[in-house]
Amino acid sequence: MAIKRRQVVQCVTSLGAILALPTAVSTGRASTDDIQRAGTVLVDPATDISEWKSDGTRPRPVWTNETVAGVDAISVTARGSVGILHRSISVDVTSQPVLTWRWYASALPQEADLSSTDADDVGAGLALVFGEVGLFKKHPPMLIYIWGASKDQSGDVVQCVRHPETMRFIVVENAQTPLGQWRDATRNVVDDYASAFGQPPTERVRSVALWADSDQTGGETVAAFGPARLQRS
Repeated sequence: MAIKRRQVVQCVTSLGAILALPTAVSTGRASTDDIQRAGTVLVDPATDISEWKSDGTRPRPVWTNETVAGVDAISVTARGSVGILHRSISVDVTSQPVLTWRWYASALPQEADLSSTDADDVGAGLALVFGEVGLFKKHPPMLIYIWGASKDQSGDVVQCVRHPETMRFIVVENAQTPLGQWRDATRNVVDDYASAFGQPPTERVRSVALWADSDQTGGETVAAFGPARLQRS
């Protein structure tokens, strides 16, 4: 696999910071229709990853802007650890419900089991956080679209055993998905939220995060994320 390295950023050590980001404010003059038609870019691999915030556990995962299998990407290697790369956004998903993205995985933590706190490694994930932290809302609702190696099937909605009230995993790719190739994904976020939480979202998406998780099994996640966006259709 040909890889062109551009920059490396290592994770720091607080997972809670993903929920404490300030809200991004748009100052553009485009009309609402124009914005909805074009969509909102969530992940642009051409953007330097120093513009993202990184959190995680030791040994620190390594995030890199690089070319993976011919595609510009943000890649990550996490060995026996969890890493999160995140940034603040502000998107009304009822107006832009369709989420599209590309991703790639060449290694995932084996023996993962999302039903056990001893083995709940998701592998690779793309997360959306709805709303912001408040006095009575320590953990806002979160959807995490995952590519993992657990027994769960593609399309499954899995309640997080650590945060059962507010966090849901949407299994997009699983152990049967071939590794070492790019995959394209499309999801309707409003439908997924309703399936996960029993009602449509009432809060804007305030943060997007890229996730690499292999700390419980002590395994390895090697993955890459291409462009991702929310759009009307």
